[in-house]
Amino acid sequence: MRQNGSRAILLVEDEPLIAMAEKMILERAGYTVVTTGTGEKAVEIVAADTTVELILMDIDLGPGMRGTEAAALILAERDLPLVFLSSHTEPEIVEQTEGITSYGYIVKNSDETVLLASIRMAFRLHETRRTVGDTFTHSLNGLCVHRLIRDEHGEPKDCEYLQVNGAFEKHTGLAVREVTGRTIRDLFPGPSANDVIRLYGEILAGRAASRQEFFFAPTGSWFELSVFPTRDDEFTVVVHNITERWKSKESLRESERRIQDLFDNMNDAFAVHEIIRDRDGKAVDYRFTEVNREFAARLGMAPDDIVGHTALELFPQTERTWIDAFGRVADSGKPEQITRYSRELGKHFESRLYRPKQGCCAGIFIDVTERVHAAQRMNRHQRELDEINRIGAMGIFTRPPEQLNREAVRFCSAIGAQAGWGIVNARLQSEAAETDRRFRTISDNAVYGNAIADLHGNLIYVNRFFAEIHGYEPEELVGCHVSVFHSAAQMETVERMLSSLLEVGRFAPVEILHVRRDGTEFPMLMSGVVIPGDNGEPKYIAASAVDITEHRKAEALVEDAFRRLETIMAAVPVGIIVFDRNARVIEDNAAARRLFRSTGVGDGKALCGEYLRCRHCVAIRGGCGDTPECRDCTINEAIRFVLDGGTESAEQDQQVIQDTGESVWIRFAVLPVALHGERCALLVAQDISTSKKAEADISRQLIEKELLLKEVHHRVKNNVAAVEGLLRQQADSASSEEVRGALYVAAGRVRGLSELYQKLLVSGDHREIPVKEYLSDLIGAILRVFPERTSVGVNTDISDFPVDPKTAVALGIILNELMTNAFKYAFVGRETGRISIGLTREGGDVTFTVKDDGVGFPAGFDPDEPPAGAGFGLTLVTMLAEQLRGTCRTECDGGTRTVVRFSAYV
Repeated sequence: MRQNGSRAILLVEDEPLIAMAEKMILERAGYTVVTTGTGEKAVEIVAADTTVELILMDIDLGPGMRGTEAAALILAERDLPLVFLSSHTEPEIVEQTEGITSYGYIVKNSDETVLLASIRMAFRLHETRRTVGDTFTHSLNGLCVHRLIRDEHGEPKDCEYLQVNGAFEKHTGLAVREVTGRTIRDLFPGPSANDVIRLYGEILAGRAASRQEFFFAPTGSWFELSVFPTRDDEFTVVVHNITERWKSKESLRESERRIQDLFDNMNDAFAVHEIIRDRDGKAVDYRFTEVNREFAARLGMAPDDIVGHTALELFPQTERTWIDAFGRVADSGKPEQITRYSRELGKHFESRLYRPKQGCCAGIFIDVTERVHAAQRMNRHQRELDEINRIGAMGIFTRPPEQLNREAVRFCSAIGAQAGWGIVNARLQSEAAETDRRFRTISDNAVYGNAIADLHGNLIYVNRFFAEIHGYEPEELVGCHVSVFHSAAQMETVERMLSSLLEVGRFAPVEILHVRRDGTEFPMLMSGVVIPGDNGEPKYIAASAVDITEHRKAEALVEDAFRRLETIMAAVPVGIIVFDRNARVIEDNAAARRLFRSTGVGDGKALCGEYLRCRHCVAIRGGCGDTPECRDCTINEAIRFVLDGGTESAEQDQQVIQDTGESVWIRFAVLPVALHGERCALLVAQDISTSKKAEADISRQLIEKELLLKEVHHRVKNNVAAVEGLLRQQADSASSEEVRGALYVAAGRVRGLSELYQKLLVSGDHREIPVKEYLSDLIGAILRVFPERTSVGVNTDISDFPVDPKTAVALGIILNELMTNAFKYAFVGRETGRISIGLTREGGDVTFTVKDDGVGFPAGFDPDEPPAGAGFGLTLVTMLAEQLRGTCRTECDGGTRTVVRFSAYV
């Protein structure tokens, strides 16, 4: 049907002459037109011809199907713009068509310009709706159109689901077909619906923000809701399921709490140090950045008294060996295990050191003072025993004096030979026994293992702790080989340790697995020394050992917690960034690097201008970070607020610039966290560019719709003004006073409509207008129609409240009719008079009164039943009162008084 690419219109009109005239108008405008005179044929044409793009439908089509029926059938099958073209102007007919389509209603014999403009607007409105519909249908965010249902007091009691998109089902788990046409209380009849209904009511009333985060118990989910009022009690909700985001936040907080609890309750002392260096890069001091309670207790201080201070501030005599060791580990990143003495504390510490991050050194510190003292005593006692054995080997106590060599003689002289050899022998044996007893008492009661073996690895002494931790009694182990403590695989390491020990005379603490009697393995930290004989050659091997099973478990828990935290950070789709107290990035996850197109935190990038770039940084090469604009940046402000002691910031939106130059909208929140003993800021960010674009599209489409509606009002106002002008010109040129009066009355009625449209255009609110201003302007316009009545005074007492346009039209026509009647008939034979106009509202009841002090009605005239041909104005007033669902009463008492009462709901 379409010709030359023109748009095709189906004209449904049963009057051939009218159809021909309208077809000629449309074809002159460039449209392709096909006509039919019946509703049945129209349905067939649309079903068979898919090129039809718009329908002009008459309502009365003679016998058979009415136009409204045909329209309903067509629109049930195809989405087309359908405009009713009819001579009907009755409100009930127009309202009936609005229930079928909302693309327009054109009165027949309208001006050609009106007809063509209405068709163009119908096409534009259809395209706009299709675009909005596509956006609605394909949006990644859940969209739902609601209608708020109120009780008899006007309070929200339920919400109906008018329309939802597919993404709504994804975000809520509620199927589209199950919710459409139902209410929230239908789906969730319990009390759980109260909160969401109350929230919608608060937002629509302007008492709550339009964007909310809301937990809905029946689905066990967190939602982000953005509410946009549309018309009356209808509103659109953008629904986004943020349950995973909340879970990520909670999981992160829980991991931090678990790690902190583990850190605070470790049995071992733990501390993290920040290395302080001189200009040459040499470590000269270290600052405590984080310590646990056990570390503080070992120092006899509170954690807060330690963190933030340097070692030399707290302990001026700190040995250089500690600073060197910490600096070495912080530089190389290689773990070390050292044993050092602290003069300040008077204690020996065994420390396992590692680098948690660049420039820092962390360590677990074990007080081994008793162990070191015990080893020293054991070595001293062993030397004493060796000396006694050496003397015994000289034969001093068994050979006669004449057989002694020079060394033996010197020894006997030293202890006093004159006391007799037997006495000396007894005393030395007693001292040796006492020394051995003291050594065994100390060693057997120690909380660490001691063992002595010969050079072949055969045990000659094992203390009780060492024996029992392996599941033996000490007596069972004497004479056994050290291999009883190790598996075959472990013995290779043990043999290498023994060989190294014999070469250098000692070995530093080393971790090695031991085997219990029941076959289970456990780790011990061992150190050893060689005990020389009289000739200085190695004679015995002495070893000390500490069970570090619990220590390894604690380390494993810490490492496992860190691994879980790293897994969570890597897996969550939300960007997570941690800023130190100087607002520099110290931690981030993959999602954050993807979001900001950053390479990570290796170079310690600053907040603004480097890692994150707000829109103010775009024009500045290399970023800024400290300009007034960046200090006002929303992200910068929120992070510094938290770092300065503020609480968690509310979620906000911010536009940032990626390193590619692309602009991205993010939604972020900032939380305070404590890391390494200092206050840090945790930024959680999500890319919302898609939803922002969708919101912008919807807003733009709504603005276009508003502009289109204003254009319609403007055109109608212009047309009404033209009609009024024609009526006044006709009245001025009429020779008959009766005709002139009738035309002026008609012009006044049209003027009321013109004033209404003027108020609609000026106010910008097409749902309601201020009634006082409207009626006051209309009174002035009516007075200008009757210049000869300037001596008639007009008093007004009009309350100011909003009314809908329909009510305003009715009130304007009533006012026009009553004032015109008063000017024409009330003051016959008089030059002066007074008209009083009042409008009051109490609750929802409105009273409109027009009163004059004129001559009243003639004798026998009943205003409720005027004679034929008279009283049209009063009849019109009565009809309009009924249209307002109110009452009208006219009384004659010293003039005429008309009172209209009705209920207003605006």
